Amino acid sequence: MESLIQKAGEQALLDALIEWESNHNYTRASPQEVRKEALRLHTARLFDDPRWIHFVPFNRKYRPEALEAAHLVTVVSECCHTPGEVTQEQIDHAANGMVACPCCGKWGPFRCVEQAENTEENKIGMEMMPR
Repeated sequence: MESLIQKAGEQALLDALIEWESNHNYTRASPQEVRKEALRLHTARLFDDPRWIHFVPFNRKYRPEALEAAHLVTVVSECCHTPGEVTQEQIDHAANGMVACPCCGKWGPFRCVEQAENTEENKIGMEMMPR
């Protein structure tokens, strides 16, 4: 599998998955098990699946261009009460109305939050509006 990944020019992506899995190794799996899991993730191309629980944070860190076309939604989970982003696909497939909290990862109820953009263009537009 690794030789196919190298031939496809995706060794850096595999290395990113290995690093990601190593940093999120809560079960203290051996380095060999971490590598095996990274290979499984790569083979399944989970990094391209917006339903993957780590889609937003993984791609924000290693492949920001992958988020350009993503349908990101800001949510506030019941556990942390801190705004964070998930994908619309995660919301659409929410089990029992729950998603993984973008802050702590705990599954729980959430609410969507609308974001007001504070861009320079909007500020200029607002200054031009008559009062």
